[in-house]
Amino acid sequence: GVFLATLIWSYGGYDQIGALAGEVSGGRRTYILGMMIAIPLNVANYIIPVIFCYIYYGPALDNKPPGWGSGEFSKVAKKIGNWLFIWLLIASILSNFGQYCATVASTSRIIWAMGKGKGTQKKLPSLVSISYRRSDGLVSPIMSIILVGIITFIFSFFNFSFLVQCTVVVRVPALMLEYLALVWLKIKRPEIERPFTVPGGVVGAVALLVPSSCIGAFLLYVNDWKATVVGLGIDLLIV
Repeated sequence: GVFLATLIWSYGGYDQIGALAGEVSGGRRTYILGMMIAIPLNVANYIIPVIFCYIYYGPALDNKPPGWGSGEFSKVAKKIGNWLFIWLLIASILSNFGQYCATVASTSRIIWAMGKGKGTQKKLPSLVSISYRRSDGLVSPIMSIILVGIITFIFSFFNFSFLVQCTVVVRVPALMLEYLALVWLKIKRPEIERPFTVPGGVVGAVALLVPSSCIGAFLLYVNDWKATVVGLGIDLLIV
């Protein structure tokens, strides 16, 4: 369960970039180019350290990998050489900081929009919509950024394995809602002009939904029950 949850956490989240699509210059071309660069780099970021660990541990354990724990990459890097350990440490700090900034940039705008809506579109208190409008017209959702920072600080006290399994319970239903929204719009509003289009109409949208739903159901089935309960509690709180 932890392994699969970690894979989802490591290679997911690209759909959140859509929250920033309106602020990206170059529109469709920039978005696609960024994805084409980011995905291979993300895959290499995880595969290369794993390969080095297998090379290091393999001869000593008859090619049987040990039970790796948190910080295993750093341990191997330090045994190979201090230069590699320092390099990996700096890269890890910058990577985590960049990932945090990207998450804040996308999540804070979603929270801001949910508090700024009117009538039935307003899902959160107006407090979270407090923002600062810059001279170039772009909006900085100050209160939402602070809120995301507080939530991140609280979660930092929990174990990573537990948090990553909680993330699955929150992430899978969210993805299913995105796919269902896609199918619904294909049926009800096919005439809407879209910068990105899934080919095949309704059939193409359903073709994306079915395999993802099966994978999501399996992930929830093998997940730790405690993490599932906490994740469901977060889902209910969001709803």
